[in-house]
Amino acid sequence: MNEFDLKIRYPHQTGRNDADHLGAFDIETILKKAKSNGKRAGIYTLTPEFAKRMINLGFDYVVISSDARMLTLQAKKILEDLRKEN
Repeated sequence: MNEFDLKIRYPHQTGRNDADHLGAFDIETILKKAKSNGKRAGIYTLTPEFAKRMINLGFDYVVISSDARMLTLQAKKILEDLRKEN
């Protein structure tokens, strides 16, 4: 039996990371299908709040953002703080 990977692509919208924008895709249905087929389920999220929701739903692993995104956000914050001080 082959492994499978389900990827859902959607337009990036800053600050929006919820199940509503997935339209016909139902995250809970995908999770249940994976579990019922003996597969571990994981999901990529952008915010801690959404990650907590997915953990509570029962996902086995949850990615909160990416290294590049976290570095970019932190660098932006540092620059904003520097500009405020001067």
